[in-house]
Amino acid sequence: MMQEMNTDLVDNQDRAVELQQLGFVTSGIVHDFNNLLTTILGEAGMALREMPPDCVGRDRIERVEKTAKYAARLVGSLMAYVSGRETFQETVDLNLLITDTVSLLHTTYERIDFQLYLAHHLPAIRAREGHIQQVAMNLLINAAQAIRNNQGIVRVRTGDTFLSTAQSVAGDNQLRPGRYVFLQVSDNGPGIREELLDHIFDPFFTARFQGRGLGLATVVSILSQYGGGIVVENLQDTGTSFTVYIPYNSQSLCVG
Repeated sequence: MMQEMNTDLVDNQDRAVELQQLGFVTSGIVHDFNNLLTTILGEAGMALREMPPDCVGRDRIERVEKTAKYAARLVGSLMAYVSGRETFQETVDLNLLITDTVSLLHTTYERIDFQLYLAHHLPAIRAREGHIQQVAMNLLINAAQAIRNNQGIVRVRTGDTFLSTAQSVAGDNQLRPGRYVFLQVSDNGPGIREELLDHIFDPFFTARFQGRGLGLATVVSILSQYGGGIVVENLQDTGTSFTVYIPYNSQSLCVG
């Protein structure tokens, strides 16, 4: 028993060292990547200013600029995280964010039918927009990649709900009773083997998990900052469903 406890302690210490080293490396990479994005945005902006409105290929440059701006928001969130400046929050329209994110993915995943079922008058949430877009992007890409090279369907639903009791979510966390906005992303892929469902959010597991899971550990980390969480389940027929819960209060502004 004592030997097992010592082994677990050593393993935990090793993981802590790995994470600390990863933080140092990430900080430098993020800074360099931000400089590259600044150049991309600058060049794209100059190209658009010099192109007439009806120029062939203008729409492609506009997509480059839009995607680079999205990447810049993610980098900004990551830089704030590694520097310990995670305090700023803003009002986020989840429906608008989902619509914009799906539009970014249409070109890359042309064979995927993204079906949106967005609730009207959805309460706004308070968070860093880059964080929530990172959550949405990770879930949408995972769903699209799970379908692999086949034509498939990714259904995206938003809404709000009230939890009358605590609910268990990924990461051994629990949601408190209260009001939540939810985002559900479902696909008609092959699903996830039952024995893997409890492990796909482990950062040391997902790094080796092909076709699924990449970024899911990040999703759990982001949601926990806002008192939210995520639940995964295999669908009865085929595919997988991820449901994200983000709390809001009764004074939240309704949008859409």
